[in-house]
Amino acid sequence: YVNKEHGIPMVSMSDMLNNNPSKTCKYVSKKIGISSLKHLFKDQMILASVVGAIGELAIVNKISEGSITGNNIIKFYSKRSKFNGFLYSYLCSKYGNGIIKKLSGGAVQSYVDPELFKEIPVPIINTSVQEKVHNLIEEASELRVRANNILTMSINLIEDSISESIPKKRFIGEVNVSKVLTNYNKRFNSTSYINKGEDYLFKLKEKGKIKENISSLDFNVHRPGIFKRIKVNSSNGLAYIKGSELSKQNPFYSCEFLSKTKTPFLNELKLIENQILFTCAGTVGEIKLISKEFEERNAIGSQDIIRIEQGNSNISIFYLFCYLKSDIINEYIQSLKYGAVIERVEPFHVNSIPVYIPDESTYNEIVNNINNYKNNLYRAFKNEEEAISILENEIESWQTS
Repeated sequence: YVNKEHGIPMVSMSDMLNNNPSKTCKYVSKKIGISSLKHLFKDQMILASVVGAIGELAIVNKISEGSITGNNIIKFYSKRSKFNGFLYSYLCSKYGNGIIKKLSGGAVQSYVDPELFKEIPVPIINTSVQEKVHNLIEEASELRVRANNILTMSINLIEDSISESIPKKRFIGEVNVSKVLTNYNKRFNSTSYINKGEDYLFKLKEKGKIKENISSLDFNVHRPGIFKRIKVNSSNGLAYIKGSELSKQNPFYSCEFLSKTKTPFLNELKLIENQILFTCAGTVGEIKLISKEFEERNAIGSQDIIRIEQGNSNISIFYLFCYLKSDIINEYIQSLKYGAVIERVEPFHVNSIPVYIPDESTYNEIVNNINNYKNNLYRAFKNEEEAISILENEIESWQTS
């Protein structure tokens, strides 16, 4: 593995299920990491998980194009025109996905043989329906690419407006071979670590560029109480979204469902549009802006996710979301963690995060951008939902014809 500048993104299936696969992936050497360029992802290539989480699927877009993956994922695409989106929708549907899961075997870990995967039957659908489904998936991919570009541009606006150089390296002590030899049989001190985000924000405070924190800006920050989860099937329960599912393109695909009558704190647990979710246990600092589909599904969120709401603040929740997504603030958030086994933060830690406010023109541009970002992701989700629904309805119509 190498750094980003010298590598090719190597994504796992869990990376590909996210809106931005390259955000958390590793990078493999361009020179010795891959045997051939033919292994690189192509636009509209379909990926299917065949080990462990059987039935998970993703489709490659402009963000993940040119990446590579390990050997636990089947990669395929059709040379037919306007067919890959249809094929992806079919395999995501209850009919195609049900077939994939029935093919799994293995005593310890579930596994689908690639030769069996090739034998999955594909329905013959009217060409006009097939093209409609494909176009919806293609548009969903384009919307996700557009949304990620908007977010990246908005984060850059914040960093550029600060007019201070952002540190590129962590402040980690180095030990070379000569130092090891000269210190043989002597005490060998561990390297020191200074959080670059904390150091950077301290300098901004000294220069008077930061005067407020989340608490003083009157945002509402809270976390529900802990409770016993009573799990039920999807038809009788509420979609329960955990921190690990927040960044997924479709968090409802594999989520658990909790009882509508036996789950406490429902008002606190409900996910509301324009709410910021902040993971606070295990993986700390994952940030999600809630869009309309969560309200439409009556989804609730884990007690290990802190909620940030507009409250009485004069600063837009959209700006705060973009600010918290920036690399330097994500680094600062890591300095707030505590815990020897499971790392955590609490609402009072989040309330203490310093907030930089740019000039009015930059601020307004970021707010408008993030509103568009949220709407694009919502439209992408609805497009996929509609495509799968059209295909399933078409197959079901055969039963009555």
